[in-house]
Amino acid sequence: MTVSENQVYLSRGKKIYGPFSEEQIRQFEISGELEKYSWICRNREVGWKPTVPPPPSLPPLPSPDLKNSQPNKISQKSLALCYSRDQILSGELKNFTSTGCAFLQVQPAQSTLPLLTVGLKVRVNILNLDASQTETIDASVQDFKKIGGSWEYQLTWRKSDQSA
Repeated sequence: MTVSENQVYLSRGKKIYGPFSEEQIRQFEISGELEKYSWICRNREVGWKPTVPPPPSLPPLPSPDLKNSQPNKISQKSLALCYSRDQILSGELKNFTSTGCAFLQVQPAQSTLPLLTVGLKVRVNILNLDASQTETIDASVQDFKKIGGSWEYQLTWRKSDQSA
């Protein structure tokens, strides 16, 4: 899928929905449909935010630390949006190590070729449902393979001083 600056994603349960336009999100807000979702990602630089802000008595969610080269304590299975300069994929992260993880593209692959290639720099917006936390990290694609109808990409964390 080609990246557009106004793409919005929603999450509920353990699924990611979208992309939606800002106009569609406004209609969801008016109709009350947005209340069915827990998380929203409007801006790939900022990442996931709760659709309903937490009550004032709860501490706010931590801001993403883009200077950190690997994610903080993230559950072994987290939802994520993976961005390159011209692609955006939704999927799950798994098989974490100290240097990287696997990103499994959720949407069925519409191409016989992978959308992300070895060496490509990507930005990953992570949604950890278990801890209700979000984080943004930078990574590089090290390898890929097709599993069933989807692609699995091996990602390695990288320093965040470069843009994806």
